[in-house]
Amino acid sequence: MFTAGKEHSVRQRKKNVGHSSQNENSGSRTVQGRKKIPKEVDSAPSDQPFFMQLLKPTFALFLCMLVGAFYGWYIYQLHDNYLWFSHITELEREISFRTECGLYYSYFKQLIHSPSLIRGIYDLTVDNSTENGHSINILHRFNIYQEVLLAIIYRGFEGWNFASPAIFYSKVVFSVGGLGASALCLIAYFVSNSILAILVCGMFCLTNLSDMTRAHFVVNLREHFALPMFWLQILFVCVYLKSVTYDAVSRVGKNCIRFCIFWFTFLFMLMWQFNQFAMLFQAMAIYALSVLKLITLEKAVLLFFIHLGALVAVFVLQFFPKMLLSSILVTFNLSALFSLYLFRRSTHSGGVVAGFCKLATQILITIITMVLFTFLLKRLLGVESDDHIFKFLLGKFGFSNVRDFESRVYLCHDAFSFLSNDFFLHTSKTFLFPLYLTMFSGCLFVIGKDLLTQWCDLASLSNNKYRQFFTTDYFERRADLAFLVLQSVIIGLVSLMVTRISYMWSPLMAVLATALLCCEDIWKTLPGFRNRRQYIQMFQLSVIVAILGYNSVLFYNRFQEEMKDLREFWDPDTVNLMEWINNTTAPYASFAGSMQLMAGVKCCTSRPITNHPHFENKQLRDRTKDIYQIYARRSAEDVYNILKKYNTNYIILEDSICRAKRSGCTIPELIDLENGHAPDSRHLWMSMGLVQSKERRFCTAIENMDESFARYFRDINLANMLYV
Repeated sequence: MFTAGKEHSVRQRKKNVGHSSQNENSGSRTVQGRKKIPKEVDSAPSDQPFFMQLLKPTFALFLCMLVGAFYGWYIYQLHDNYLWFSHITELEREISFRTECGLYYSYFKQLIHSPSLIRGIYDLTVDNSTENGHSINILHRFNIYQEVLLAIIYRGFEGWNFASPAIFYSKVVFSVGGLGASALCLIAYFVSNSILAILVCGMFCLTNLSDMTRAHFVVNLREHFALPMFWLQILFVCVYLKSVTYDAVSRVGKNCIRFCIFWFTFLFMLMWQFNQFAMLFQAMAIYALSVLKLITLEKAVLLFFIHLGALVAVFVLQFFPKMLLSSILVTFNLSALFSLYLFRRSTHSGGVVAGFCKLATQILITIITMVLFTFLLKRLLGVESDDHIFKFLLGKFGFSNVRDFESRVYLCHDAFSFLSNDFFLHTSKTFLFPLYLTMFSGCLFVIGKDLLTQWCDLASLSNNKYRQFFTTDYFERRADLAFLVLQSVIIGLVSLMVTRISYMWSPLMAVLATALLCCEDIWKTLPGFRNRRQYIQMFQLSVIVAILGYNSVLFYNRFQEEMKDLREFWDPDTVNLMEWINNTTAPYASFAGSMQLMAGVKCCTSRPITNHPHFENKQLRDRTKDIYQIYARRSAEDVYNILKKYNTNYIILEDSICRAKRSGCTIPELIDLENGHAPDSRHLWMSMGLVQSKERRFCTAIENMDESFARYFRDINLANMLYV
């Protein structure tokens, strides 16, 4: 998804308060010669009354809800402080929905203003205004079922005197964000079995807010609806993988857990166009657990089928998008199932060399099978819509064509850049990253030690001095922890290359850092725990209190500053532009311009547009390259013919794009490269294949409006708008 766009101005509110600057930005397995290790005493059924058994989890759930409610209110308040969202006009609120957010909000707005909900949904399936001259099914192309649901709620309770549509919409987003924080706290509580874990995890989420979410300044990105569903799905996957908990549940309870995994997987995949990559990371972690024999084959197979089943359900509900069927998630899951079945009787015994060769062979077969499946499915289905993703990945490592517009749009975007050092500085200041680093390093060491133990069959040693160290029981009991660690490592590696993925990594870091602090099961693994149990528990509690207290002070100081920093939305030029379009142009008049501005035009005026920021479609990407010839070195006649091909009535040129300082990543430079022209910053590029164009740049040459331009265009004298 392309989300670049100009940021709206804000100004300090005229209030008699101090102002300060604000920055935006397992199943059991038997090894020959090994005695079965008894389960921990604390996993045995409790002899407490049923009421007392429910008291702790009920209180934990209530506390998680409180943390989530405060988290949701906090991001709402930050958003309101930054834009004064509750007091500006409805038009200004709509303009504040940046880039693709404005596009998504326009469909919610369309549904609530439609004569009937059924008519509104039907109009979405035969939409002619999002890509003027081309009828598309919005429910097929975009992930907007959340907007449909919110429109149903808004229309159903319209008599309740709800706030304005924009305020209702944004508050729901912040509430869903609070649900996500509650889910993270529940995961931390489940893996730690400690009430303190809820407070610690909640505090990590608050003190590292800028690395947890962008909802307070980019409200309705798809991930802000989807990720809370992902955290809830992970919670139930953890319950499913933790044998001590899952095995103690009744058959009905087990079916409920499986259904919850499917349901939240389905919701997550329905709400985000990048769902296939997030679920791929999870599938890889599940595959690793199965290959390492930390969970049974049956559990892994069930989870893979849940992934595929949820994807099929989304495929049907989104009117059969072929890109879903050919996604890398499908091919990996099929390859993993094939590989696990092929090696179902394989063991890790036989020595280090033999064990390593078996493991490497299994992984290699999975990769080769996945590549073959991907190639075959794309050929059979004729899918090209996700080609830009593979070009982007190649470009990350310098293998793509530097002149390719599609990949460079992503490579030049901050959200898709390499993770900056600031991330590690922020998270280290709150001790989040050091604690996570300790947790995942220790877990990977134990997993590696267990694997080495199985390869060398060291668990069968008769020498009691080494027997305790070489047992491989811990992560068979705590496959939930291994799952979280492996998934976080995979997501973390991708986050290093793509900053946007870090918003999935930071919450998992918070959960695992909390588990390290609060999980007594982890502290029991320390040498001499049984002899020094009381002292170690006191030390653990002291560390928890110290970390919690330190982060509380950090958060309180920042909270006070943020509540004093009151700003106001300020973008009079865009407000005047939207008002002029609403008051002057015909309802059927179509507009062309930058992707981010066109989303605003669609949101604020409901006028047809020729292009938009949703970049996950081949035809749309080709259309955008054509429209962006208004910033290229092309003649007036060439640009006119292109615009008329898309039945465009007006074009809006932006000085912030046309006259942007050349850095190698501006739109004029990217279009020049795509056209084979040497850009203004040609010293930054290899000259191979580039020619010096004799044409003037359209967006600057048209300012003179000489005869060659006046023949095709008429200047409106408003914000560089031209009538075609």
